Amino acid sequence: MMSTLTLRRALLCAALSVVLSVAAIPSLHRPDPALAASQGAPARAATSVVADAITPTAALLQALTLSAPSGITTVQAPSQVRSGGRLLVTVHTTPGALVTLTITFADGSTIEKGRRANLDGIARFDPLIAYRPQSAEAATIAVTATLRRTGLADTVQAGTVTVLPRVVLTGRIVASPSAVIGRYLTVTVTSTPPNVAVRLTLSYPDQAMQRQTVYTDPATGSWSHNLRISAVHGTGDMQVSAVLSYGGLQRSLGPVTVHLRAPARR
Repeated sequence: MMSTLTLRRALLCAALSVVLSVAAIPSLHRPDPALAASQGAPARAATSVVADAITPTAALLQALTLSAPSGITTVQAPSQVRSGGRLLVTVHTTPGALVTLTITFADGSTIEKGRRANLDGIARFDPLIAYRPQSAEAATIAVTATLRRTGLADTVQAGTVTVLPRVVLTGRIVASPSAVIGRYLTVTVTSTPPNVAVRLTLSYPDQAMQRQTVYTDPATGSWSHNLRISAVHGTGDMQVSAVLSYGGLQRSLGPVTVHLRAPARR
């Protein structure tokens, strides 16, 4: 009887040891992240970028990468640039190389800039794009790096960058000259172009601020709303202002002065 009990205890200990050993192996109960990624495991959703006028960098997120046949010199630039903005071009080559950037527009006009690569072999350009197309047009960029020691010219094949038309942001804010606290004030904002983000601010007489972000109508470029005026900030002059944001541009509107008065006594 004792030998049977001892045997059972030994088998139980052996089974427990096997369970603990298995639990100690991470890969058996927790998937390897690299393996899961390679097998198409779902990743956390990235923040989406809406490619509209309210996100100035949305159109610039797709990078253009070009390389010379030698592989020594590479060029990185956005695939699009807006007229009136700057085109950031980064060239990787050998240290001290003389780098020349040439941008050719649809009408044959060009921009040419030159500089030497730094000790890390990097040369950066940010030329102002003054060319004004009526609609989106293609421009070509070409880079030549003259290597310092050999004097050989390492040429990068021409790439295409889209030049977008320049945008002039204008707007107007209108509000009634007076309002009653605790009631409503009609505020109207118009913008050109339409579909513009509007950061609206009400500055009360006691310096309290009320802010909200709205958008002008995509078709009419207008936004109008009855805003409730708080009664806790007292009477006096309130300032109504707005900041328009579109394609990286901003324009301030106002302030418009609105006199706040108490309700009439009955």
